[in-house]
Amino acid sequence: MRGAVDQRLIFERLHNADKGIYQQRVAIDDYANISGVSKKLYKQNGLPETIIPASDFGVFEAGYDLPARNAITFAERATLTELKPGEKIYRVTNDPSVDPYAKTGGYWTHTPPAQLAEVIGGTAVMPEWNNFQRVYEFTVPPDDPANSLPKV
Repeated sequence: MRGAVDQRLIFERLHNADKGIYQQRVAIDDYANISGVSKKLYKQNGLPETIIPASDFGVFEAGYDLPARNAITFAERATLTELKPGEKIYRVTNDPSVDPYAKTGGYWTHTPPAQLAEVIGGTAVMPEWNNFQRVYEFTVPPDDPANSLPKV
C-alpha cells in the first residue's frame, strides 16, 4: 500500500473481507495478483446516468426499464433481449452456503467464462463483490402457456 497506512483500517478491511482472497488483495491494494485487473486511471465510458425505458425497445412495461444506476455500466448501448427457450446463460458468484442469493441476480452472460480474467475483465465483476466459487448455468425453459395462466 502506498502512502501513510492506517494499520487498524487495513486489519478491519481484511477481517471484513468475507468474499475471499481477491477481496483481501483489494483491501491491501494488491491488484497485480488479481487476474483481469489492470490498474489504470479511470476513464468514464458509460452511458449517462438516466433511466432507459423499456419503451425504447417496444416493450411498454415499466418493470423492464433499466435503472439509471445500471445504465452507467453499459459502455456503448443497452439492449433489451428476450431469451429464447433452450438458450443458456451463466453467472459467476459466491458459494450459496455463504450467500443464499448467489444463484439469483440480474447479472448473467451468454458466454461461460473459462478463467478468472474473463469474469473480472470481461464482465466487470469487481473482486470485492464476489469470491468466484461457483459458475451457474441456467437453461431457459420451454414455452408453457398453461403454466403462465393464473392458478385457481
